[in-house]
Amino acid sequence: SSSSSSSGGSRVSTRSLHHVHCAVAVEAATDVRAAGEEVLSALRRIIDPDFGEDIVSCGFVKDLSIDQGSGAVGFTLELTTPACPVKDQFKREATQYVQELPWVSSVQVTLSSQPAKPITADNGRP
Repeated sequence: SSSSSSSGGSRVSTRSLHHVHCAVAVEAATDVRAAGEEVLSALRRIIDPDFGEDIVSCGFVKDLSIDQGSGAVGFTLELTTPACPVKDQFKREATQYVQELPWVSSVQVTLSSQPAKPITADNGRP
């Protein structure tokens, strides 16, 4: 009977180890989300002069990627026109503001443009 109680003990410890592992995984996911919020919060300091709103609210920030191990952050600023007069300023400020976060080691900002599409009867058709 003593051998069955010791195997019962090992089963319990396996279960508790598994529980700890799950908690760590959830915590890591939360950290990435929190890190993403910090990056977006930094980018909200950049106001588009045409819209009078920050670039996050305007939907210009795309493809945000964060490598927490190395502190590398990357994202695309998708502007409405390739000739956007403030695009260089946006890129400079975005890099500067995100690099001010204590855990960020590098920032890669890619600029792209997606003209606002006029709404026509043909939208959505192949």
